[in-house]
Order: sequence, then structure tokens, then C-alpha cells
Amino acid sequence: ESHTRSPSPSFRLWLSAEPDNQFPAVPLQDALKIAYETPPGIKHNISGTLKQWIDVEANSGKSELELKTQFLLAWFHAIIQERRTCIPQGWLKFYEFNSNDLRVARQVLDVMGSKNGYNWEAIRGFIEDAIYGGRIENQLDIGVLSAYLDKFLSQKMVMSRDGELDSNLRMPEAKSMNEWLDFVKNMIPEEDKPSLFGLPENLGATYELEQSRQTINSLRSMQKYSRSSTLEAFSQWAKKLQPVLAFWKRLHQQNDLLQAELKDSDSTDPIIDMLNTEMHFGIGVKKIHSKL
Repeated sequence: ESHTRSPSPSFRLWLSAEPDNQFPAVPLQDALKIAYETPPGIKHNISGTLKQWIDVEANSGKSELELKTQFLLAWFHAIIQERRTCIPQGWLKFYEFNSNDLRVARQVLDVMGSKNGYNWEAIRGFIEDAIYGGRIENQLDIGVLSAYLDKFLSQKMVMSRDGELDSNLRMPEAKSMNEWLDFVKNMIPEEDKPSLFGLPENLGATYELEQSRQTINSLRSMQKYSRSSTLEAFSQWAKKLQPVLAFWKRLHQQNDLLQAELKDSDSTDPIIDMLNTEMHFGIGVKKIHSKL
């Protein structure tokens, strides 16, 4: 049945995926590949989230209370994600907080809240125990997560007219998600300050010193391998590999594939394309064979 099908010239297939070593190589070779990574920083993180919500829902008639609560959730998500740049001062290790966590947390807000109010204790419990907290492996980091939840997802913060996100950053009285987005663009700095994470102001210097120390240690470890030891290791490696190379040559002595030449095919049949791709890989064996 596949042989009887031919794709339309106007046919396009869009695929999106997270990085995955198991993703098949054949479709990747025939595809136009675009890699997208959100710029670092709290400002870009929240902007991306709010833009996505605006595009999908156009506010959906939500009240000011609901919009403010959703902004605080986006802020909380950005804080705990960007805090990963401050390991081990921020988190003790890198945690895979992602957009799925944010999506589920937002669903919890929708289910357990209304235009009149929210059950904050239950919401924080779900987010801490079943969503974000499920990725954390030690009690110290759980305590950090819990402190953020208590601060940002609380009745006091939501009902405050000018809730304090940072010592120099207070929330506005926004009536739409677009107004919240304008607040992010105009008021949040491009470069994250340690105070936004509740960390000491001298964290930047401490982080840079730690990175410098790791770099120096890496360079020192490279110096341990002298040229003589490298040549000796290579000689031992070649000796152990010799039986494998001899077997390879015997295996391919009578293989006609080594003399084959394959021309590019104009076929639009997906099966033929797949076979041609495999043949190209097979013929590549002769390049390896010629080097032995």
C-alpha cells in the first residue's frame, strides 16, 4: 500500500520534540531542523509563558483575581527554573522542572479555585507533593520550594494591592494578561539579581569563583597525561584491537558492497527513500575498510 502512495508537493509535516537520543535518524536527515531555546533569565521565562497563555486563550473572560493568580504561578515557575543557574547555592542539584509541571499546576488552580477565591493550603500541597516537589530529592531543597509556595501562592500575596515580588519590585493592579506582560517587559531587569531568588547579593562573585575553581581543576587533570603515557596507552589499545581488525578484513574481503556506487534517487516513494538511505550508510563501510 505504501508503494502506491505519493506525497503531495504541498504536503508539510511539523514535528516538535524534546532532545531524545532515541529519535530516529532517517526523518531527521530529510527534515528542516529548527532548534529553539528560550533566552535565560526570569524576564524571558515569564514573558514566554504569558505570551503563550495570551495566544491560546485571549484571557478567556478571567477575573482580575484569576489573572493575578496565574501571573504569580508563572513567576513562581520562572524563579525555581532560573534558580538552577546558582547550583549549589540555589539548588543542591539540577532539577528537571519543565512546562508540563507548569501546565498541571495551572490546571490545579483552575480546578481548585474560582473568581471568588482559592483553597491555598490544598493548592500548595498538590504543587509541593505531587508536581514540582516530586522531582526534588532532599529535604533542604524541599524547604526552599515550600518557602516559595508560601510566599507567592498565598491569600496575602493575591489580595495585596501592591504585593512585593522583590524589595524594589511590586505588582501593579493589572486588568488583563497583556497588562501583566507589559509589567514584565518594562519593570523586570534583563539580568537576574540574586535578590530575586532571595539569595545574598555577593552570590555572583561566589558563583564565578566556583566556576573558575572547577575550570582550573579540569586543566590540571589534563596535565596529568603526558605524551609518553598517551603513546603507551595507544600502543596497548592497538594491540588489543588487532584481532578485531583482522576479523573485520576477512569478513569484508568478498563483500560486493565495498565496490558498489550508489547514485542519488529522484524517487518520491518513502520506502525507496528509506532503502537508499540504508544503502548509503552501508557503502560508507568501505571508507572505514580503506583506513584499516
